[in-house]
Amino acid sequence: MMNIFGIATILIFTELFHCKDISLQNVLKALNLRAENVTISLGDVDLENIVLSFSGIEIDKNRAGQNGIKTLESLDPEKRNIIRYPELVESIDRSVNPCDDFYSFVCDGWIRSHPIPQNRYEYTQTELLKEKLNQQLKAILSTPIRDPSREDVLMTTFYNKCLQNAYSGGSDGFRLLFSKLREVRQVATLTDWLLIMRTEKLLYELTISADEDNSAKNILQIVPSGSMLSAQVYFDPAYTQELIAIREVLFKILAVIASEDHRAEFISRNFLEHVRRVDSLLRVDQTVAKIKKETEFDSDSIAVSVIELQGLLPSVDWMRYLSAYMPPQHQRTLANRKVRITQVLTVERMEELLSNIDPQTLSDYLDWKIIFHFSDYLGEKFHILMEEFSAQVYGIKERDQADECVSITVNMFYDIAGKHFLKRHFDFDSMFLVKELIEDVRDAFLEMLNENDWMDANTKRRAKQKANAIRDFIAYDSSIFNETLRTKKYAKLNFTTKNSYYDIVRTLELWMQDRAFHRLEETNTRDTFEASVTEVNAFYDSNQNQIALMAGMLQSPFFNASLPRIMNYGAIGVVAGHEITHGFDDAGASYDEVGNRNNWWDADTYKNFEWKKTCFDEQYGSIAVEDLHVRIDGRRTESENIADNGGMRAAIKAASHFVNRSEEFTIEGLEGFTQMQYFFMNYAFIWCGSTRRATLLNKLATDVHPPDMYRVNVVLSNQPEFAKAFNCPKRSPMHPEKTCTVW
Repeated sequence: MMNIFGIATILIFTELFHCKDISLQNVLKALNLRAENVTISLGDVDLENIVLSFSGIEIDKNRAGQNGIKTLESLDPEKRNIIRYPELVESIDRSVNPCDDFYSFVCDGWIRSHPIPQNRYEYTQTELLKEKLNQQLKAILSTPIRDPSREDVLMTTFYNKCLQNAYSGGSDGFRLLFSKLREVRQVATLTDWLLIMRTEKLLYELTISADEDNSAKNILQIVPSGSMLSAQVYFDPAYTQELIAIREVLFKILAVIASEDHRAEFISRNFLEHVRRVDSLLRVDQTVAKIKKETEFDSDSIAVSVIELQGLLPSVDWMRYLSAYMPPQHQRTLANRKVRITQVLTVERMEELLSNIDPQTLSDYLDWKIIFHFSDYLGEKFHILMEEFSAQVYGIKERDQADECVSITVNMFYDIAGKHFLKRHFDFDSMFLVKELIEDVRDAFLEMLNENDWMDANTKRRAKQKANAIRDFIAYDSSIFNETLRTKKYAKLNFTTKNSYYDIVRTLELWMQDRAFHRLEETNTRDTFEASVTEVNAFYDSNQNQIALMAGMLQSPFFNASLPRIMNYGAIGVVAGHEITHGFDDAGASYDEVGNRNNWWDADTYKNFEWKKTCFDEQYGSIAVEDLHVRIDGRRTESENIADNGGMRAAIKAASHFVNRSEEFTIEGLEGFTQMQYFFMNYAFIWCGSTRRATLLNKLATDVHPPDMYRVNVVLSNQPEFAKAFNCPKRSPMHPEKTCTVW
């Protein structure tokens, strides 16, 4: 029992937190409260205007410890400098020189003890955490909810229908497929096809997004679609076997459909017809992939009226198409409504392809779009083929259907599932420490701007203004607990257990489409952030100048409040720095402090910026991934590389400030290392994992991130603090002569 006297005042932030979730451990930082059974007695309590005052506290803590990890606070005084972190200890491979390959030094043990499961395309720390979250979400969806709301019933109904569909025979799915193919046979134009399919897209699609000229408003946007396969699969010899295997699966898909089409009304058993259909799909997709590759860095956009849009993209009757979706009050002014075409050159070339494609090829291509649209409803035989298709493209052997249904349900009802997850599994106290870490890293980034020697004074001032203006969202947006908002959101969504799974999915898709169009009437605010709280991810939104670290990520190994703070700087601190730096990468640099596209750069300073970016392009682009003989695309990964390196530099600076005033510690089993060495170890540890060959090939062709190994080794080799911490000799792999820095 301990007594603390003197008047104390606690300010309770009622707008962000529920009072029941606040721990005095976070508010009174002088108290080290880590116990399962704590009794807190307050004397002379007075609550007025959300200020809680009291004259004394009595705390009785019975047993120390949390989550099986001994902490500095919970250990006896003579052992306060020793902590246990067995997961990290067991991962370290002391046979590897950290100055040769730091990733292998830290991760080899983890990789050996975590082979890739058969149903996974990769197995990483992130995937392991996703697996844990998936089991928690599955329990939420599978267990009856006490006093369920209408929205809860919608979510659980969808999940159960998904499970039923996953193990159904598929005969109803083929009926739906053939019915839709029969319906589109009657149409004469692409506009008719789009109106029948409703939620399907062709070579470009219509979206509703924040207007880059005025981020408070939303605007119709035309965005180019992607290809099914990447340009590398079509044009790089390293991918030849993948392309051959994919063609074989496409033939098998046609054979299954033909076997169900007993009257050969749509797809006969004729082999030459199958050859034509496969060639049509791949020929169009190859052209799309080529266009996307050749215009990969096209970022120009223009705003035009719907009438002007018709002249630019005549393949679709835009007045007729938009009239089917726009709210009634906007119909009269539709012709003059503004539409933004993003990646103008790409969209123009997609339109050229649509205009010149021969009718038979286009018909075959549209049939494939419908086949893939119904692929989830065609039963086990078709499901096996789609698994085989995924195996060739991504390296996945087989997927658990229940897990798939959890993912789909949480994606559709992310706010409802997220609310239940937060109530059952989230440690709300952690938000205080994460907020402090973010502010420390932001302050470090501002210091980096002050020390910057290649920016002029005015551009530097604007950069600091933008960094200070970044809104941060930790774990969730508080609106997730607003029952009134959620009831209003789902008021027009209606389905029951009597509906089929396909009908329910269709209802959901149309409901989401309708909600999207109604966003044209709404005003965006930088005080909200809409994303799934259960994602193991973090985000930067350039249109609102916001960062978000989702609740799914605020768990070990990315964040652990029981570990010394320096370790968290090396994990979630770097993640926060990464997201902040995205506001100043090659894309984010075009947006100002409120999220409008606005050039705030001095011309000479921007030339310096482009010159420094080139260093990263060349550095990463020179790397040929082991055993694959495929190079990282330094230009495509540029934004992420800038963010990785800038985020690391900011976290190092924040950690260095903290380590000078913190108590030293030792990890049991990793004695003899310094605080900063532990910092770098924990950074590498969050990226430990393995990836299948097919998946890695696909990522190298499409992903904007380099492989995880290089997110560790290249980033750290650019940091002089790393070389100093591990005493790496000059010209060793982790201490090269030439390094790159932007921020």
